[in-house]
Amino acid sequence: MSRKQQVSDVPQQRESEPHVDPVLADGWLQLYYTDVHVKGLTEPLSTLYNSGTQLCCINASVTEHLNLPRLGHVMLRSLNADLVVHADLVCEYVKVSDANEFLPVTCTVCHNLNVPMLLGTDVVDRLCAKTLSETNEALLSVMITMI
Repeated sequence: MSRKQQVSDVPQQRESEPHVDPVLADGWLQLYYTDVHVKGLTEPLSTLYNSGTQLCCINASVTEHLNLPRLGHVMLRSLNADLVVHADLVCEYVKVSDANEFLPVTCTVCHNLNVPMLLGTDVVDRLCAKTLSETNEALLSVMITMI
């Protein structure tokens, strides 16, 4: 004889944990976002962290008021090899929220990008490593002061 499941018996999901659809979790990849600050913008950007990205991309609407110098020009091919997108290359200065120093990131400026910014693994790793380095330096400084 089974009893009815009570609300207290159901594991409660913490608000800080993202909701994961069990159907999508089995065999599908989740999308991960990270907030970054771009030099010249007042608000942080929610950027898509994409482990398959070979070149970072930023939405043209984000950069239009920054007047960034163009570093060059690239042609991007989509999954459909017939579609080629022409894009400018710019250097953005980016940091994660807890960092002090901005790091240079080369990005393609894409019109109609469905996210504000797309960052690859190497860039996210570099931004996080810089933040960790700054944190370690600050802790070491405090420890030396205490001695």
